[in-house]
Amino acid sequence: MLKNLFYFILFIFFFACTASFHYSYDYPLSSEYVSTKDGSLSAFIPQGWFVPNDNAQSPNYLFWLLKEDYSSSIIVEEIILDSATVMKIQQGGLILVANISLAFKSEISQDFKLSRKPEIFKMGNKNYCAYEYFSDWTSKKIRVIIFEINNRYYECSAVPLSGVWYEKDLTELYSAAQTFVFSISKFSL
Repeated sequence: MLKNLFYFILFIFFFACTASFHYSYDYPLSSEYVSTKDGSLSAFIPQGWFVPNDNAQSPNYLFWLLKEDYSSSIIVEEIILDSATVMKIQQGGLILVANISLAFKSEISQDFKLSRKPEIFKMGNKNYCAYEYFSDWTSKKIRVIIFEINNRYYECSAVPLSGVWYEKDLTELYSAAQTFVFSISKFSL
């Protein structure tokens, strides 16, 4: 009996360690699309989201989307890397880029807490990497998706802004962000 309990606990532990935190990428998209200032990236905007006109708030963002009720934001930024780091990334892959992104996030936040470590996942036939974190004790959980297009690396942050957040709400936000990133990848190839 004790032996069976041990194997059951071991099975549960193994399953929990290998479980993926992949969210769907079938969030409905509107017919509106947005492009970067230089035209290098484009994507369809998720339904119920919009691009704010306040460029003063987003000088370094490639894309900045707000949900219509102002409860959440999706932000896409380029990760600027030197040539030596890019060469290392060609060997280490997206996990290395995610760890670089994560290191920067933890440096700017006094109460940074990693919620989910970087994990590779697929959307379509392309690899992505994501991690989740809390930036301080009062914040909601932020999901960061790392991706590559034309040998340039980007991160998309899905950020809860206001209100009470339940797991189903986070799942919807993360799915909207993943769908947006998938749209960028399909639209910008």
